[in-house]
Amino acid sequence: MTSSAGPRPLTPAIILAFASAGIPGAALATMMGNFMPRFFAGHMGLKLTAVGAVIASVRLIDTLAIDLPLGWAMDHTRTRLGRYRPWYILGAPVLLLAVWMLFNPPTGMTAGYLFLWYFIYSIGSSMMVLAHSAWAANLATDYHQRSRIFGWMAAIAAMGSVSLLCLPFYNHGAIQPGKPESIHIIGLLIIGLTPLMTLLVTTVTPEPMAPDVHRGKVVLKDYWDIIARPTALRLVIGDLFLTLGPGLTGPIYVFFFNEAKGFTVGETTTLLIFYIGATLVGAPVWARVARRFGKHQTLQIGCVCYAIAQTTLMAIPKAMYLPTAIGMFSVGFSASAFGLMVRAMLADYGDQLRLEQGVQRVSLLYSFVGVTLKIGTSFNVLISFAILDLVGFQASEKAHNTAHAIFGLEMVYLFAPIIFVVIGGALFFGYSLDATRHGEIRAALDERDKALAEAEAVEPHAAV
Repeated sequence: MTSSAGPRPLTPAIILAFASAGIPGAALATMMGNFMPRFFAGHMGLKLTAVGAVIASVRLIDTLAIDLPLGWAMDHTRTRLGRYRPWYILGAPVLLLAVWMLFNPPTGMTAGYLFLWYFIYSIGSSMMVLAHSAWAANLATDYHQRSRIFGWMAAIAAMGSVSLLCLPFYNHGAIQPGKPESIHIIGLLIIGLTPLMTLLVTTVTPEPMAPDVHRGKVVLKDYWDIIARPTALRLVIGDLFLTLGPGLTGPIYVFFFNEAKGFTVGETTTLLIFYIGATLVGAPVWARVARRFGKHQTLQIGCVCYAIAQTTLMAIPKAMYLPTAIGMFSVGFSASAFGLMVRAMLADYGDQLRLEQGVQRVSLLYSFVGVTLKIGTSFNVLISFAILDLVGFQASEKAHNTAHAIFGLEMVYLFAPIIFVVIGGALFFGYSLDATRHGEIRAALDERDKALAEAEAVEPHAAV
């Protein structure tokens, strides 16, 4: 299942099998980001500030205590199954146990219950997401090939979210992500689909394992040497702002379109289809744009498009479904460039580090981005829910909110994302790790890996 001689050609079948992991993962992420906070606060009776504080604290603890050690451990794993495959397999049961408990909470659910199972959910999610991302970086080694595979990963993942949001159309509205009575059934669907996709990914996809030149002990200083470089700082801090932007809208999405825009919960759910479904179109398009302009320029183009699309969405009058759907598609299309480009660029930087340090660091690098993702989503929930509580917004399903509370909701949803996204895009002015420089790095790596393979082949004979 593993190979040290380099990756075999990435056929469409291999890419599709590998990317299929994103289907249940994206559906789960959509539920956890857009519907479950409202379920915990609006249906289970927890306070907005309590939900925000729990989610934020869990993600921050997980960031400091789980992600970085996981990244380090993955980079130092060498088994017959591969470096990342075992971690991916082990993460599945941890994640699914937490999903069962969160999607089936007891009556009288407490903040402590939410904290415990959200923490376990975060651990399982980190294991699977980190392993999958690092695996992808080793599966595709060419500068443009990485844009292709990460683009398809984003597009296939969007299919999972879109399928979730289309559930009301399949069953005449009996199952809807925004309905509390549907949460249990949706949890069962995710639990049933995840093992199937895990089996497909781990049995069909090869895992090339790049050789390490040095295998010495890693000390705390090594973490600093990895991240305290201009390229790494741009990627990590830029990803933080690009996460804070669109992510700020997730926890308050249902509140905004239901309370401020005048759509029913069912219409609000279907509008999200256009936002997430835009990734199906956007990811392959941005991957092609990156072949023409380079990854960091493509990322900046996406930031400009996002600011324009979000501004246009602000101007659309209430309860106008078709214009709002078009606006949501435009925003989603633009935002689909962010994660795709940052993760492809991070894989390129991983090659640079391996050339300079002689060891694989890609899992650790993705754990740093996982840190920014969790910090960003922590602040998203904490900031948005705290402001809503401050302006007097009531999350209860039967509450009547004042005009002042609705105005506060609108300001959080519409304006803050643009500010963060513009800052994130500006951080990539002067970025130097382009296709030419990466080509030089890969040529040096391939030459060194070939020499190491030849030396390992000769060594047994020399011993005789």
